[in-house]
Amino acid sequence: NLCYLFGLTACLLSLPADSFSLHSVTSPFLLMCVLYLLISCSRENLNKIFSLVVNLIIILICSVDIFCQVYFFTTLTPNLVSTTLATDWIEAKEFVSVFVTWDLLSELRITTSLLLLVFCILVNVFPINKWFNRWHKSIGNITHKKLMRVVSYAIIVFVIIFELQPSYLFLQLLGSAGNAPKEESLIFQKYNKEMQTPLHRLTYSLCAYNGASRTIDSIKKMNLTAMVDSCSHLSPHIVLVIGESYNKHHSSIYGYKNNTTPQQKQRMENGELYVFKDVVSNWNITSNVFLD
Repeated sequence: NLCYLFGLTACLLSLPADSFSLHSVTSPFLLMCVLYLLISCSRENLNKIFSLVVNLIIILICSVDIFCQVYFFTTLTPNLVSTTLATDWIEAKEFVSVFVTWDLLSELRITTSLLLLVFCILVNVFPINKWFNRWHKSIGNITHKKLMRVVSYAIIVFVIIFELQPSYLFLQLLGSAGNAPKEESLIFQKYNKEMQTPLHRLTYSLCAYNGASRTIDSIKKMNLTAMVDSCSHLSPHIVLVIGESYNKHHSSIYGYKNNTTPQQKQRMENGELYVFKDVVSNWNITSNVFLD
């Protein structure tokens, strides 16, 4: 099916320029083989629909990953996914108006991935797949079918063996999502390097987001029963405000149009608050900053 070829091409297109390796090729190949086997187990009349939907989703995810690489110089990460899921329609509208323009088409990888989306639909609307299958069968009649099968099986077996360890490492990282100490320990050991396709990165990001959400919910429950017994302050409630993971783009002291931080803005105008405008974070995980 040509759709799987388009999906594989999209995965290869999404490879960052500095991370090309044999693993970066075998990983998307194995992914597409697994998806093909899973979909082929469905009813014959549903194969075509499942194949189209799954490959469209894969190409779309790859397109988003390429977009992030081009505009934000990073692949899909838990930080980007959590920010997206926490975005309301006003912020989404602002984002689209700034970044989603015709200039996107000037980026070759983005344009190619969008064309793959179109081609994937066209091969299912028009009988292109049938023409491809007839051509493939005619080639099979000319060449030695047994040799082709042996070579194909040998490649698949090699890919499976080669991907056993990276897949195991990725599953370990996936299982650590929500367990911050274990997760950061695995990241320090470069387990995150095993995420060679956007689908791997998105899956891990969603698991990390869900794990973080569960942690936050548990903290909220603990706050209801927390007791402060080592403080001389007489108030029964103590609120500690920190700026960790704070986004200046939605702060009025940094020029945001909505008045989101009125008290800070008033202090700044009174000369009681100094606002830094040249400070950046080099990591989205606090402990990793100290390693750099």
